[in-house]
This record gives sequence, C-alpha cells and structure tokens, in this order.
Amino acid sequence: YVEVSRPRIDVTSLLGHHSTPLASHSTAQMRDLTLHPILTQEVYKTILDLNDLSYAIANIGTSDKPDKVEKLTVRRSTLSDKIYSDGWNGFQTLFGATGSQNQTIDEIGIASFNSSKNIILIAFHGSRNGSKMPFLNDGSGDWGSNFEAQASRAGALGIEHMPADILIHTGFGRNFQSSQLAIKNYLENTLRTLNAKELSKTWIIVTGHSKGAAIASLAAPVIREFLQTQPKTRPMQVGAVLFSAPRAYQGGPSQNWVHSTLGERNILRINVHGDPVPLTPFKWDGYQSIGTLFLDTPTEVVKRLTTHYPSHSLVSRGASLHFACEERQAGTEFDPQLVVPFEDLLTALNNGTRHLNARQRQTGYGEEG
Repeated sequence: YVEVSRPRIDVTSLLGHHSTPLASHSTAQMRDLTLHPILTQEVYKTILDLNDLSYAIANIGTSDKPDKVEKLTVRRSTLSDKIYSDGWNGFQTLFGATGSQNQTIDEIGIASFNSSKNIILIAFHGSRNGSKMPFLNDGSGDWGSNFEAQASRAGALGIEHMPADILIHTGFGRNFQSSQLAIKNYLENTLRTLNAKELSKTWIIVTGHSKGAAIASLAAPVIREFLQTQPKTRPMQVGAVLFSAPRAYQGGPSQNWVHSTLGERNILRINVHGDPVPLTPFKWDGYQSIGTLFLDTPTEVVKRLTTHYPSHSLVSRGASLHFACEERQAGTEFDPQLVVPFEDLLTALNNGTRHLNARQRQTGYGEEG
C-alpha cells in the first residue's frame, strides 16, 4: 500500500460528498464551506472544544495545585455552557484504565450528542502534564501506557469487534479496551432513543489529541463494526478527526483493515510539520499512519501563537508544533487556538498531499516524515 498513489483529493469528498465544487464558492462562502454536510465550521469548533473539555476534566482529578484546579474548573464550566448553548445535550464522562503495569480507573474521554445535527461526538484526552513518566512511577499513568509500544494482537488484548490478528500498540490498545464497555453503554443508551430514519442520518465522529487521537483511531473502526451487528444501526457512518496522533497500527494488513472499515477519507489526520509525535512509534518498527493527512506549517502555528500570546517563550514555540502552550497556564497540553482553523483545512490538505508526494520520491513510500 502506498498512500500517495490515490487520486488528488478534493476536500469536499472527505467525510462523504458535497455536490458543489470548491471553485464555485466565493471567499465569503468558503468560510462556511462544509467538508461534508455534517462537518461544518460550527461542528469543527465543537470538536476542538470537546477535546479541550476532556483535558480539563481529566486534569481536575489529577492536579494537586489548588490554583490550577480553580482555573480548570472555570474552563470546564465555560466549555460546558458553550456546548449546551450550541445544542449539544451536555456530555457524559467515559471511564477506562490508564497506565500499563499499574493501571488505575480514570476519565479517558467524554461523549455528547446533538439530535438536531444528527451527530455523536466522542473525544479522548491525551497524556496529561501532571502524569509522571514511566521510569518515575513504575509504569502507571498516561505515560506508562505510551511507552508500552510493542505490538500485540487485538484478540490477546480482549478487544471486541476488531479482527483478532490485527496488530496494535499495546499501551493504547489496553487503554481503549478498558473503555469499551463504557462506550458501548453510552451508544446503546443514546441510539435506542432514535428511530430508524434518524439512525440512518446519524454520524459518529471520534476525535482526540496526541495519545487521545491514537485511542480514537482504535475506537472509530471498532464502533463502525459494532454498529454492523444490528440491522437498525448498519446505515450509520463513523469518521475520525485526529490531532497530532501517534501511530497505533502495525503492519499493512492492520492499516488496510482500518481503511476498508472506515474509508481512508473519513479519517482526518491533522498534524504540524516538524512535530515528532505523529512519527512514533517508528516506521522501521512496522507502524503505519492511517487516514488522510492535513499538514499545518510551523510558520502558521507560530503566527497563531504570537497572536494569542505575544510574549510566549521558546518552550511554547516548540510545544506549539504539538498544539500545546505553556502560556495557557491550565490545560496546557492542548490549545484549540493553535490548531489549523476550518477555513484553512483545504490548504493543509494540499500541504499534506505535496509532502507525501515528496516523501514518495525521496524514500519510495508515501509516509509522513
């Protein structure tokens, strides 16, 4: 499989089909142009907000600094009110295990449903700054899972609705498997309130940042396969919006399964050129990237950083390549203000296509590097 062998992608074909060609839109219309009838600028902003909220909730439970907890609590309240006002039915916390050898039950993600938009959003948080590195705490916490990078078969990890021989990152796989029951219960409780016509129009979008994006990349095809077990839910569609995702799948057959289950164009992989996280685990260990690459540039990210934080530090300049920012003071792991805005996604898509074409010429395979 060579990622760049596909035809040039029109952004309007991602997450479905939009009948109006890009060239026919004026500049003003482009601001509200949808990648798919459900993925509007408003929904994209909610995806960013839900990622931000997931970090805020997770950090409140682990921080031992009262001033940080206070700021996070305010952020949680502000984001919750905003999501409610946009027509979402609040959010439900999803619990799972963090760590590798010494696992603890913790908030792993959140979910929300908007009946007027026919969208369910599920967001997984990434590694928290307050979580100790594995060599400091015997493999517990977020980083304990990150460094459990050897591949395991999905069947050995007990993951349901994924072929048993699919090879995945062990730490990410354990985290996801521990949350499967919570995800299943949430979906069953939400979907039973919808009739067949409503179900046929409903999309589930799974998202996350960093480690959370890796977990989301495992969850999305599994949810799609779960929906196929019931006649009423088979018409439902699933997509993924992944921010700075490390690789979770090892080997071509695993990558091919994801693409055949979801559709490569239903997986939006949004990265910044120069961020090392999406390049891990490494290609030479057999790990594969998935989906369609949207590549932001360091120049554009630093422009956003400078706009919102004029006196930012060199540390934040480097962290911004991973959409993180120290100047944010609380919830520094992910700052939505640094992420490529909706109206610039077409540029990022073209950047990604050019980058992969260049890598194909340089290395013989179309892979981010």
